[in-house]
Amino acid sequence: MEKLPFNDARTEIIRRRKMRQPVLETFTMALWQALRTLRNYHYDLSSRQLLNCTSRGDCTSHLKWEHLKNFREKCRNEGVDQDDYTEQQLHDYAMVSSSSDPRNSSAHRNGSRVQQ
Repeated sequence: MEKLPFNDARTEIIRRRKMRQPVLETFTMALWQALRTLRNYHYDLSSRQLLNCTSRGDCTSHLKWEHLKNFREKCRNEGVDQDDYTEQQLHDYAMVSSSSDPRNSSAHRNGSRVQQ
């Protein structure tokens, strides 16, 4: 393995400092893209698998991080162990909270009702 050639320690320090911003931008973009790809999947309760979902914003069975966060907060408020729940309980909670969310009213207007 060869060392990178550099003439002066001072120029090497300056070179590395100039590289920080492009590296930070590349890392930030890669992380954003990875999270975006992850959000395109939803957990299908019947098959117990992550499935690619092209209509994630309009998908009625798409669990979101906010569903899990709100469900765990509800468990804490009720004095229930927030880590002791089944997938079905979380799914039922998400479907009820999604159907009562005014932002999802367009799904109801289109005729795709969520069973509670």
